[in-house]
Amino acid sequence: MRGNRLAGGGTSWLTHSSSATNRARCTAEQSAGLGVTYPGRVNELAELDYGSQPPQSIPDHDYVVFVPAIDEDGNEMSGVRVPEISVPRGTHTGWSARRPGHAEGGLTLLGSFFPFARTRQERLDSGDPRLSLEERYASEDDYLGRIAAAARALVADRLLLDEDVASLVEAARRALG
Repeated sequence: MRGNRLAGGGTSWLTHSSSATNRARCTAEQSAGLGVTYPGRVNELAELDYGSQPPQSIPDHDYVVFVPAIDEDGNEMSGVRVPEISVPRGTHTGWSARRPGHAEGGLTLLGSFFPFARTRQERLDSGDPRLSLEERYASEDDYLGRIAAAARALVADRLLLDEDVASLVEAARRALG
C-alpha cells in the first residue's frame, strides 16, 4: 500500500498541515499559475459564546482549520488518490475564488477544476508553472495506459474492484472527447 504506515501496523491515507502559515502557503501555492489570486486568508471559525445575543466569538478559541498537503500540480495528496487525480489533466481544488462583486477576496468551499495547457507553448505563453498535457503524456494511449495502471494499483491496494478498472478507463477515454 502507498499510505502512511502507522506505529503498530495499519495505514493512514491522511496527510495535513495545520498552522496558519501552512494553510496560507498551501492555498497560495495551489492558486499560483491558475489564473486566480489567493486573497491571503482562509475561512476561519471561532467558538461562540451563546450567553449573549448575538453570539460573540470567544477570544483565542478558534477551531483549527486543516487543509491537505498538495503536490506539484496543486492536487491534494491526502486520501485515496483516484486515477483522475494521480494521472491528472488539470488541478482539482476544494475551493473556488468568488467572482468580482460577490464577496470578493473570499473563498467558497466548492471545488474548481483548472485544466492544464494543451501544449508547452500555451503553458509558457500563459505563465502556467504546471506541465502541459503534451509534456506529460506522449499520446492519448499513453494517458489511458497510465489511468489503467493507476486503477490496477488501487485494485492491488484493495481500494477498487477489478471489474471497475475497465469502466474507469472508458470514462477517461470519453472525457478526452
